[in-house]
Amino acid sequence: MRVGVSLYKTMQKEDLHPVLVKEKEIAYGNLNFHSGKEVADMMNALFGLGSLAEEYCYLLALSTKGRVLAAFLLSKGNISQTFVNTRDIFIRLLLAGAAAFVICHNHPSQEAEPSMTDRRVTEKLERASELMDVDFLDHIIVCRDGYYSFRENGWTAGSSKDNPA
Repeated sequence: MRVGVSLYKTMQKEDLHPVLVKEKEIAYGNLNFHSGKEVADMMNALFGLGSLAEEYCYLLALSTKGRVLAAFLLSKGNISQTFVNTRDIFIRLLLAGAAAFVICHNHPSQEAEPSMTDRRVTEKLERASELMDVDFLDHIIVCRDGYYSFRENGWTAGSSKDNPA
């Protein structure tokens, strides 16, 4: 059965409060994920994430059952970095009614290994997700022919201090 992934953006109403606006819905078969590979495959199929020449960062807002409620393009950067704002992530998650989330970004270098900045962002999002009671399930780096899943590689909060790779 094919269902859709809804890509949303946020807009301001006249009273300056943010609201979600559906940009488009893209047909895709599996919206419940059990592995980083499934997420990376979806991001490559829908957005060509692993083949992009600049870094892009996406947010997947998930239900309590792990179904994708919404996808958001968070940022477009340059060949070596993109910007992720914790506040912007949680505004979108709360507007979408998400119980959990996954962050995905690409590395145009096609090297999936996370940078120190990737590790710091992951740690910061883990701390914020605990405060906001929204489960941070994974941070996935997508390349054309591979991916890196922080969860599948044993990431836990604070591990960048123990393993400064």
